Amino acid sequence: MGEIYICEICGTEIEILFSGNDPIICCGLEMIAKEEYYKERMSR
Repeated sequence: MGEIYICEICGTEIEILFSGNDPIICCGLEMIAKEEYYKERMSR
């Protein structure tokens, strides 16, 4: 199982099986792990 990353701008989700040190870029912005994204939204 990989980690799901999500783009905050367009909502694209990508599953990364092994992440190197490279940030995953979508819409010119670094994608964030979906878990982190939901934690952030719940805390607002």
